[in-house]
Amino acid sequence: MEPAMSNPAQITPPTNALRLKVGGGFGINADAIAKAEEALKAMSAQFGQWLNDEIVKLDQAQADIRDQGYTPATAEALYFRAHDLKGLGTTYEYPLVTRIAGSLCKMLDDAERR
Repeated sequence: MEPAMSNPAQITPPTNALRLKVGGGFGINADAIAKAEEALKAMSAQFGQWLNDEIVKLDQAQADIRDQGYTPATAEALYFRAHDLKGLGTTYEYPLVTRIAGSLCKMLDDAERR
């Protein structure tokens, strides 16, 4: 036979400590997002040139590896160029650039194995 409980169970809801520390009132500002999208659209004519500039930097990082050898410094430079292209490809709506640069990043992702 189980002993009888002297008091019923009490449920205490947890406090939201993060909200208390950060404060409330934060949310997504739709107007700010719309303005950012409009600004991006206005700059879209320059995307091709900017992307080409980044590809030139990637080519230089590859040339540095050929000239100086595969060192932690040259590998890191190649990784950061690929990482930048991965993000910019998405921003500039070049998904193939994102996929290729992302694959290169994956190959170089672990700094210990570079």
